[in-house]
Amino acid sequence: MRNDSSQVVILDRQPNRGVRRGLALLVLALLLIPLAEATAQTAPETGFDFQEHVQRLSEFPELYPSQMSDVDDDHLRSIRARGQILSRPGLSPNKQRRFLREALQSSISLIKHAGTWNNAFIARIGTDGVTSLKHPRDLRVLAGDDLAALFVFQYWPEGSNRIPNILDLDVSVADAAPIRVQLDPLVPIVVRLSLRGFVVGPNTVSFIIETHDGRVLRETAIPFQGVQPGRLKISFLDESTGEETGSLVGLVTARGRDRPANTLQFILDHGDMVLDRLHLGLNWPVKDKRVFASTGAFELPVFPGACRVSASKGPEYRVVNETLWVKAGETVERVITIPRFIDPAAKGWFSGDDHWHSPRNPDLDDTVMAMLDVVDIDVANIVQMGDVDRVYYEQSEWGTASRRRQGARIMPAGQEDPRTNFCGHTLMYNLDEPIRSSSDYYHYVIAFEAAHEQGGLVGFAHNGSSFNAERGLALTAPLGLVDFVELNRPDPSNVDVLYSTWSLGFPLAVTAGSDYPYGRLPGTNRFYTHVDGDLTYEKYIQSIRDGHTVATSEGMFLDVRLNGMLPGSLIRTSAGDSLQLSVEAQLNPDFGPMGIVEIVRNGTVVLTLSPDDPRNPHIAGELELPAHSGGWIAVRAFGRPRLANVAPGTYVPSAHTSAFRIEVDGKPYWHQEDHEPARLAALESLAQLEQTEGGIPALTEQQRERLLLSIARARKVYADRRP
Repeated sequence: MRNDSSQVVILDRQPNRGVRRGLALLVLALLLIPLAEATAQTAPETGFDFQEHVQRLSEFPELYPSQMSDVDDDHLRSIRARGQILSRPGLSPNKQRRFLREALQSSISLIKHAGTWNNAFIARIGTDGVTSLKHPRDLRVLAGDDLAALFVFQYWPEGSNRIPNILDLDVSVADAAPIRVQLDPLVPIVVRLSLRGFVVGPNTVSFIIETHDGRVLRETAIPFQGVQPGRLKISFLDESTGEETGSLVGLVTARGRDRPANTLQFILDHGDMVLDRLHLGLNWPVKDKRVFASTGAFELPVFPGACRVSASKGPEYRVVNETLWVKAGETVERVITIPRFIDPAAKGWFSGDDHWHSPRNPDLDDTVMAMLDVVDIDVANIVQMGDVDRVYYEQSEWGTASRRRQGARIMPAGQEDPRTNFCGHTLMYNLDEPIRSSSDYYHYVIAFEAAHEQGGLVGFAHNGSSFNAERGLALTAPLGLVDFVELNRPDPSNVDVLYSTWSLGFPLAVTAGSDYPYGRLPGTNRFYTHVDGDLTYEKYIQSIRDGHTVATSEGMFLDVRLNGMLPGSLIRTSAGDSLQLSVEAQLNPDFGPMGIVEIVRNGTVVLTLSPDDPRNPHIAGELELPAHSGGWIAVRAFGRPRLANVAPGTYVPSAHTSAFRIEVDGKPYWHQEDHEPARLAALESLAQLEQTEGGIPALTEQQRERLLLSIARARKVYADRRP
């Protein structure tokens, strides 16, 4: 680039927040493409320093949304797929250009989607003109505001290098002469601009595009219209306490989705990614799904016109939607009161998220604790994640030292480890220290026994049915090593393994969690644990161990008693006796209409309850059930789908209790004729583990012998369970 007649300054500093937000996905996309070796082997001689380029990119923070849309996922998969192809040595120059071009196009599309969040502009510039990816003509900007802008000069001559050159510029719009961009025949150019100094009225950014030998290809200008801003100042009040509070906020102004600069940020793992944009699922009851987390009041400049604000503190609260009108040069102040829909803690039910990924250290703990308050979670199991090679989201402290408490909220350290595709992903609570053995990583029995020796709780994530978790359950449940299953959506396709495990006599509690940042927003999937009196972590852990839990999703609440006892209880009775079942289900109406409540006995729905009025968010009843020959009973509830093409039980509010165990006349509750298919399925899972091909990989002879001994112990238990 030549600066002989322009006032452009090339900077080495990080770009402003708009650049970080709207453009960092391009950085992430480029870093995902493993090109170093292939570039060194096959790229033409250009003088381009690949290592220096990667170092420049690594200086910028990376952005990764907690819940990308399907379109975002498609673009990211496209970038990764083409990156894998480009890493192959000996790829022809034509294919290099083709796949790099496709990867960069997907990167631009990804940026386009992210850029609509804030004050960002993306343009693709070719020798035949300018095509804006956000606004085709006459962009509006706030006078006095900074603007993040990305200009991609797509010049793809024969022999083009596969790595674009990225230039960072800081431009004062009022003073800038045309920006001269000299295209290298071998290197595509990406220019990131920090534009400042916009005034009310017309503003212009001009480009002169030249070839590497100085021939002018095109002169072009992009117009901006400067608008005098108004200001919006918002604070939030918790109606139940009368105190100022944080909130999840969706804000749509005249320039689209918006957010202030001081929103809550999360520092995640995998390269210290910064996340200040959150996403709710299908049932966030406003059209614009993206939200941010605000710890309290905020203020920001906005375009004059309508500003729509949506606020909530999670499913126990109602969602408040307001439209505020802001005029140029004026400030609108508003206190938004958020009403509580239900207060489970008043009845002894305390909320938890068993699966929340975040590193822990003194600098980050305040941020994570603030998010617990924003989404209204009482206990969050902040988990370190592992695989056979390494750990992610490291926790700085364990045991009592990790259990930070602020008011009624508790934040302990836990782990999702071991975690394989051969026996499932596991979760652990209440550990004094992390449990990890690379040499015995695939032998879950060893890790589970070590956790129980520490007084920990062990469970399987992802409904106990993903990543071949049924194998892990078949091995460890009969040995008494599993305490819970994470049940995030209790539709029929997700409960078969859990129901079979209950039917075999293994009393597992149900929990739920967000799997943040890979799954849902924290607190969307949650579970409730019943604790008598004030909440302490010790009572909380014991109650999970006793099975006094209900797993919920998206605003559904379920309070159930059988003979006056909590879910998870063992009820001893006699033949001919009756069981008294008390059911109360409530659904936050902001998350959809109430659907049905189902009574499940030994895996079969035996009774269905519906509301007396489709608009009624409440189902309650006192029922009498025969004791029969025993077994187990659980209760589950569903909302009705908000969308016609969503199947019942999928992406709808739901809840599920742990199982009540019914023992009649001293006969073991699991001793039922109809439980035999579950026993045979478990034995088949053990047989799969015994296989040398398709079973657990990479075991030494000694490790395999230990595994086979554990399988033999499990087989003996199943033999005793024969009806």
